[in-house]
Amino acid sequence: MAFQVLDFLRQKSLIQADFEYDVSYLNDGFWNDNYHVSGGDIDWVVKYYRQGQLTSLFPILPDQESLALTCLKGAGIAPEPVAYFPGEHAVLIYEYWPGEHWRDEVEPVAHILRRLHRHPVSKPEGFRSLSTDPEDLLAQGDDLLSHSEQDTLARALTELRPSPVRVPEISTRSLLHTDVGAGNIIEGPKGIRLIDWQCPGMGDPVQDIWAFQSISFQMLFDRQPLSVEQKDLFIKAYGDSDVDRRLKTLSRYFSYRMAAYCCKRSWDLRSDDPDLSRHYQGAANAEKVQLERELRG
Repeated sequence: MAFQVLDFLRQKSLIQADFEYDVSYLNDGFWNDNYHVSGGDIDWVVKYYRQGQLTSLFPILPDQESLALTCLKGAGIAPEPVAYFPGEHAVLIYEYWPGEHWRDEVEPVAHILRRLHRHPVSKPEGFRSLSTDPEDLLAQGDDLLSHSEQDTLARALTELRPSPVRVPEISTRSLLHTDVGAGNIIEGPKGIRLIDWQCPGMGDPVQDIWAFQSISFQMLFDRQPLSVEQKDLFIKAYGDSDVDRRLKTLSRYFSYRMAAYCCKRSWDLRSDDPDLSRHYQGAANAEKVQLERELRG
């Protein structure tokens, strides 16, 4: 049975019983249903989680998404939280942020990520811990490839697997979004916000920066790859030379892991959604080419 959003809100005494509200479906959730509910003094997004998913590189973690919005309340980084109802089919409600998905200006994204990564987190133990140790990134990529079709691309990635190097641990972990693609960045008349916090974690800011700059993330959100000039402008606007150095060291490992992830998604979707499967296949190929460039130096 489809989720009856207004019935749910009335049951929870969040809206008036006799008022007529506008409801529109926001078709931007693969694992959940998002509704825009407006009328009177409310303007909300209601997110209904059809299912949780723990095994993906981008897991669906409703409790942690709610925690992230609460942690960032009033910071001008994420939408403002309204209410959360945990359970098998959790429901998260937050303020609607008007605007369009990000297009091409990289400086505002650099600035909001910088503010996110500096934001204090009172309960870091509530979030998953994310490693950027090359051995761990490679192991995740290996596991993803082991669950993919062993086609020409998967075999090529296995042959390109980078050799691990030792990278010193960062002294302070930051709250990360982890899925910083164009579809999760909203720019509007009131500014910019990061949405869809369903897989946050504590870790190295490099992970968010790499994700935003990566060719696969841009392709999966139907954007052109960032130019060298855009990447340089982003790094300058972010303003942390240490992060830039770690990014140069870790990029190849992120590329290997993301290419492996795209291979697996392509394999998983081959029957249910052939078009999306081909989309992931294209992103995997593009990330493989990027990995080859990284390895050539």
